[in-house]
Amino acid sequence: MLLYAHRGEHADYPENTFEACDAAVRAGAQGVETDVRLSGDGIPILFHDATLAGRAVADLSREDLSRHAGHEIPALDEVLLRMPAIAWMIDIKAAAAIGRWDGGADPERGAACRMGAAD
Repeated sequence: MLLYAHRGEHADYPENTFEACDAAVRAGAQGVETDVRLSGDGIPILFHDATLAGRAVADLSREDLSRHAGHEIPALDEVLLRMPAIAWMIDIKAAAAIGRWDGGADPERGAACRMGAAD
């Protein structure tokens, strides 16, 4: 059985952030459950809610989302490459995120991740 941290360790850090994921692993989690939405500039990002500051996440760029949230909003490929040794449970909140991203593989880091629409 694996212990997953829901959106990372978000009691002390903003949920779905690098800091929350890092803290969860330090606290003993073997995996992280996270949420993915597509930003307005087409980037799969770690973000739970459909809106921020009264605007749809899908209408805001990753940079705008980070500015309004007050912290960096991680891209999915960044966290997967940064933390390849843990298990990930990814809740895709926006169907548009499927098939729009192919994170490819990075043999130097040992991370591989592919998403695509079903045939």
